[in-house]
Amino acid sequence: MKLKSKAAAYLLAISMMAASLPSISSFAEEAPTSGTFNEIFSWELSGDTLTFKVDENYTDEHITLDTGGRATDYELKPWRDYLPQVKHIVLDEKIYDIDSTIWSEFSRCYTDESINFETVTVGEGFDVEYSWHFGDAVVIAPKYSYTDYSAFQIGVSFESNGIAKEPYYEIVDEENKVEYVEDLSLLRMSGAVNDASSRALYKVQGRYRSVLLQDGAYLEKESETDLITYFKLGLLALPNDRSDLRKPIVLCYPSIGEENIKDMRSLNYSKPKVSVKLAVLGEANPELKGDANLDGIVDMSDATAALEYYAKRTAGLDASFKDDEELNKFSYYLADTDTESINGADSEDAKVDISDATNILTYYAQSIAGLEPDWNNIVSK
Repeated sequence: MKLKSKAAAYLLAISMMAASLPSISSFAEEAPTSGTFNEIFSWELSGDTLTFKVDENYTDEHITLDTGGRATDYELKPWRDYLPQVKHIVLDEKIYDIDSTIWSEFSRCYTDESINFETVTVGEGFDVEYSWHFGDAVVIAPKYSYTDYSAFQIGVSFESNGIAKEPYYEIVDEENKVEYVEDLSLLRMSGAVNDASSRALYKVQGRYRSVLLQDGAYLEKESETDLITYFKLGLLALPNDRSDLRKPIVLCYPSIGEENIKDMRSLNYSKPKVSVKLAVLGEANPELKGDANLDGIVDMSDATAALEYYAKRTAGLDASFKDDEELNKFSYYLADTDTESINGADSEDAKVDISDATNILTYYAQSIAGLEPDWNNIVSK
């Protein structure tokens, strides 16, 4: 009797275990966590990271991630169904854009709240401006690359994972007439500024906050229309009408010539009405007077910069507005509202002191009050 009971219990336990296990058919129906499509592409899901790779035997360097017109719904369906659990996407560095069939799947993040990408890692040639369909994800790519540039154009958040092997906008020409200094947000130009070198203004538009035409620089008008066009595009246009960027300012020396200064001041866009902001070193009552930090506007931060400079000098400490010696000259000149020294440092005849900070603050206060402040009146008081 006991034997039968044990056998029955054993059979019952076995049947319960079998019922709790997935069937062979359920294993067969479960989607894989890797696969291939269009012959050269493979994908793999690891945790919350979805990676797309290009066959290592495929030698092309610039590839569009696409279906080749042959991918079936079954080929795309596995990774498509995983998208709600994906936080990070990694694209092979050879991939520079995405075709409509595939990006339509990624762009579901705009309408499907269950899909929320955090990062997209790509190579240095990926065209973010054309192929971005990942919502608020951060693009991770080499700094100074075309990817970096195209992400900036449309305001996609960028995080660098190294320096580009072939920089796109780290501009230093062979004759060193054009130099883009990222850390200073500065485009420095020297010698003959012509059509070719002026293209640099457009190529990195929006990234620089100031353009410095060095002493002795001149506009070489091989083709005046093109030269003015590039100055206009570079100095006044914003990438893709991004309103979060300020127009850059132009800093130059009187050696550039009155005619060139007049030409640059004449550059403007009618819609919206914007003109070039120009500071000529040593020019009486300059347009950008008070702009100690060279950001194109006169506000509280400029008064603070002047006050900090004065406090350091009073305490016997070294003081400057900018680490770059040439930029510091312009900053000092604009901060010195009463004597407008071009020496870049205090002297017996000219100093940046508390009166300059007060003058800048007065100008700013009148501006925000809707008045039309006049430097001559402010300085004479």
